[in-house]
Amino acid sequence: MATLPLVSVILGTRPAAIELAPVIQALRASPHLHTKG
Repeated sequence: MATLPLVSVILGTRPAAIELAPVIQALRASPHLHTKG
């Protein structure tokens, strides 16, 4: 679960990380990590 803190550090904003949380979970749940949109 180090992905969320990492993203928050990269973006420098917690709200952004919170908004990306479901997206990250979807990417991690998908069979292909390179799948976008």
